[in-house]
Amino acid sequence: MGHEITPRVRQLVEQFRLLSDDLQRHWLPGASDEARVEWAAFRSEWPTDEEIDRGLVGFSENELGWMLAKGLRFRAILASASPPPPTARQPEGPSI
Repeated sequence: MGHEITPRVRQLVEQFRLLSDDLQRHWLPGASDEARVEWAAFRSEWPTDEEIDRGLVGFSENELGWMLAKGLRFRAILASASPPPPTARQPEGPSI
C-alpha cells in the first residue's frame, strides 16, 4: 500500500537522511560489525529516492516518525558506548 508524500513525510525523510549521514560518518566507523549490519538492514527499509520521486512511500507519517525515533535511539546507544565525535550532527527528533 502506498502513502502519498506530504510535507511531513518529506521532513521526516530529510531528518532521517541527516541522521543516516551522521551515523555513517561519525558513529558507525567505530561501531561493531553487528551494529553496522543492523543499521544497513534498518536503512534499507526507508523510502528510496525513486519512491519519493513517484510520490508514494510504503509507510505512513506515523510509521516514519516511529522509525526516525528508532534511528535516533540507535545513535544514542552508539553514543553511550563512546564519546561523541567533535563533528557529529544532532538532527532534531521527530515532533509526533
